[in-house]
Amino acid sequence: MRKRSIWLLLSLLALLPVVRGQHLGFLAGGGWCLPNDQTFSYVSQPTGSAAILMEWPQADGWLLGVRADAMAMRHAIAGTRFSLSVNIEDRLFGPIDEVLELGLSAYTNPFRSSGDTLNALIGTVLNCHIGVGLRLRIPVDESHSLSFSTRLVHSSNGYLRKPNRGLNYLQAELGVHFAPVIRHTPIETAFQPMPVFRCFASYAPGVVQERGPVLDAPYYYAHSLLLGALHPLSRNRLLGAEVDFMYNYAHRAEARRNGDENPLPLYVGLCATYQRDWDRLFMRVSLGSDVVRSSYLLGYVYERIGLNYRLNSGHSVTPYVGAACKAYYAHIDYIEWTFGVEF
Repeated sequence: MRKRSIWLLLSLLALLPVVRGQHLGFLAGGGWCLPNDQTFSYVSQPTGSAAILMEWPQADGWLLGVRADAMAMRHAIAGTRFSLSVNIEDRLFGPIDEVLELGLSAYTNPFRSSGDTLNALIGTVLNCHIGVGLRLRIPVDESHSLSFSTRLVHSSNGYLRKPNRGLNYLQAELGVHFAPVIRHTPIETAFQPMPVFRCFASYAPGVVQERGPVLDAPYYYAHSLLLGALHPLSRNRLLGAEVDFMYNYAHRAEARRNGDENPLPLYVGLCATYQRDWDRLFMRVSLGSDVVRSSYLLGYVYERIGLNYRLNSGHSVTPYVGAACKAYYAHIDYIEWTFGVEF
């Protein structure tokens, strides 16, 4: 298995001359594979990884790239992981960049026995790949630079198939880049005062698979209403809060199976929210906790990450559409389709 993994990585390297990327980088690092919750029978395990990163500078200064990497874990938890993801990198402050990864991961042994009652870890070979991180770029000369990065990455199949424990990784990386450090400042064609707050309201129908070992149905529906207000930190970054109202049929069925004939149907959460804009495209990340909920829900704390697209621009009311994943303790429970307005 290790020999096949090495040959797959060498094959990816052989394809590099075919793709004419303006910026090319090689990264190597290590870290820890972290359990999602207390259902795991193993402790956190060290990891090692190698990656190839190709990036293309955009007109307003940020970098759009493609990342391919391979990762090995101690005791071969779920086997070797191979990932391919879209990489978005942009200046956060000073020499520090923020990095977002969205893609797919494949595991060579996703059904490895972990000692728990479900006797599996990931549940599928192919999984989603979501990562966030910070990267420090250090110039060497006009055509080379070094980098130091920290990353938090999540892999799971979004509960599309059970069992699905998911895996999280905390990583540190060193990189060599065959490109200068690009630090463009977007050109402002006209000064426009920023509003004190940008408000939004959205409705998101979605699907969810219940966590219990017994399924009454393959999937359940959930409905979410989000109301929020964001304060601009700059022209493309906003920080604020939102209120999250959710009706979840899966938890209602779970409560009734446990003897509650009249379960609390409504969940209310409070979130801190960060938004990053790229013209009409924007990403919204929230971290929150339920303040009203059924007692049958596993955990209070949840995260939501969504990618949205504005249907127009320059208007006082702007409609948008998108998709989001909502997770409790890094288990992606919900896949949502978002319809909203900004004002």
